[in-house]
Amino acid sequence: MEKTRSVIKVSKIKTAIVLIILVVIGLILLGLKLINRPYDPANCGLGCRQITNTLQLRGNKESSSMIPSDYLSPNQNPLINDTREFLKTNYSAAIKTRSVESILLEAKDIVRNVNGRIDNSNENPENGYIGFVIPKSNFENFKYEIEGITHKKLLTENISSENLLGKKQSIESQQEQSNSSLAALQKEQGILIANHNQALKDLQNSTSDMEISFQNISHENSNFDTRNQNLKNQITNMKTRLVDIAQQDLSFNNNIETVSGYISVERISLWEMAKIFSPVSPIIIIIILVLVVWYLLKRKSVIPKIEFV
Repeated sequence: MEKTRSVIKVSKIKTAIVLIILVVIGLILLGLKLINRPYDPANCGLGCRQITNTLQLRGNKESSSMIPSDYLSPNQNPLINDTREFLKTNYSAAIKTRSVESILLEAKDIVRNVNGRIDNSNENPENGYIGFVIPKSNFENFKYEIEGITHKKLLTENISSENLLGKKQSIESQQEQSNSSLAALQKEQGILIANHNQALKDLQNSTSDMEISFQNISHENSNFDTRNQNLKNQITNMKTRLVDIAQQDLSFNNNIETVSGYISVERISLWEMAKIFSPVSPIIIIIILVLVVWYLLKRKSVIPKIEFV
């Protein structure tokens, strides 16, 4: 015998009021979520935002420590006929995971395995990051290892490069000018010494008055010593400047032969994981399952019949 379905009578007015209340609550919750969401144009996760803010507050001290301040400022665009490339590479990655600590530990091991250096880090159960520098020659191996610690759908990478040719040209220009100035000073000193020696000979042969000759020679020596010492000081300063420029050039070369970067890691919920890996929205799947279950229960007369009055 077919089972008789029970009937539930529902007020149309009350139903409409409940639906309106639910819609209003949903809109309020959505608005609060949008208001509280931090502005993140890179969309690289909380850890990424944290390290970006940290680097901004510190003035990028970690990443710029190898570059002397006198050529960190922007340079004019290099001439087109100079086709050399001095590429500085920067790397960033954002990883979503269920285990922040284990991913950060693996990332640190990878950095050290490619002869890199950890410059800063921060971690907690919900999110974290590491900032690092690695040799450019090991970058491809590093990238391959990082991509292997998580699924590609949970990893976002960004690689950028900038040709620092303008800074290289600035160093070369400083070096050329300093070498030219040093050569001019040394030439001037040589002329001064030659003229001084000739002046002494002329003074010694110019008069037989020993007292006058002595006074003239004394004056010549005093004048020579003052001018020569001044040239010596300038030559010493120029040689010191050339040493500084050579150090700048070394630091520049070390900088472009490294890759600076950071990795941010953020804990992901099971629901977010489902949204990432599901070919369709999980909400649609849930709705379909609810409709199927409802249909089956209705066929078996388990679900009561609803009448709006």
